[in-house]
Amino acid sequence: MDWIWVLIPLTALSIPIIAILSKVLENYLKAQAQQNTSLSEDALAEMMMLRDKLAEQEERIANLEAVVTAQPWQKQQTNALPNSEQRYAFPDLEGYKDMSNDEKTAILAKKLQS
Repeated sequence: MDWIWVLIPLTALSIPIIAILSKVLENYLKAQAQQNTSLSEDALAEMMMLRDKLAEQEERIANLEAVVTAQPWQKQQTNALPNSEQRYAFPDLEGYKDMSNDEKTAILAKKLQS
């Protein structure tokens, strides 16, 4: 029965130790949650960047489809014999190096329409 007097001080000392350990664990879990949130924000920013690139590519494809489906292009395809070399003369684009692809597409479309 003498050993019961040892348990009372151990119990009294264990309360602050458990409180300190629980505070450390709480801070660790908060840091992990914050890190997961920041990773999610990075992933979201990357997805937004990819979405913008996809929109640009879709616009470019739409411009190319407009050129291909233009009336002169269709006439050239219907009037050409199978396996023939009949083609439109491709314009020299050396003077248009500094232009964007959209501007070049617009110029080619105008030349095909005329």
